[in-house]
Amino acid sequence: MFVDSPLARRVTRVYRDHKEIMDGELQEMLRRDQDPFGFPGMTYIATQRESLELNRREGPFVVISASGMCESGRVVHHLKHAVSNPENTIVLIGFQGVHTVGRKISERQPYVKIFDKEYPLRAHVEVLSGLSAHADAQDFRWWFEKMHATSSIGQAFIVHGEAEGATAQAQVLEEFCDEPPIIPEPHVAYEV
Repeated sequence: MFVDSPLARRVTRVYRDHKEIMDGELQEMLRRDQDPFGFPGMTYIATQRESLELNRREGPFVVISASGMCESGRVVHHLKHAVSNPENTIVLIGFQGVHTVGRKISERQPYVKIFDKEYPLRAHVEVLSGLSAHADAQDFRWWFEKMHATSSIGQAFIVHGEAEGATAQAQVLEEFCDEPPIIPEPHVAYEV
């Protein structure tokens, strides 16, 4: 198993360096396991060269790589080498935005465009929809309530999410902002 994400590698290092501030569950785990962020057989990929070597590796293995919608980073290179092989399985975690490589794979479209080239999608695809690192509406509300309690929020722009979700987030924000939240339109300039 290989973790091929420079960000995941750096974040894991931060967690390893600050185990003392982790919750009780992790403290209990540390009594049994000195490294809850790894195990025998797991390798964190450090260099681009090591990442590229994975694409020439033979036999079964797992690559954990990141880019929310499969649009950039090392995962794109892995997908380029994996999508056309029916012996491979691609597991997508969480929401995949419209018009992204991740959405096309999750919809099991017959072809996927990667680096301006069409590849047949023959790999098996699994989508795990229940997992997300993003805050939900309650988390969002909590965060803005805390911020609003100590300062004025002013103007907010909703720049992440599809139209329906952005509209719902704007409605949550409305009660905390001094002005109605704005969902920017493409190619429109806004003065702040």
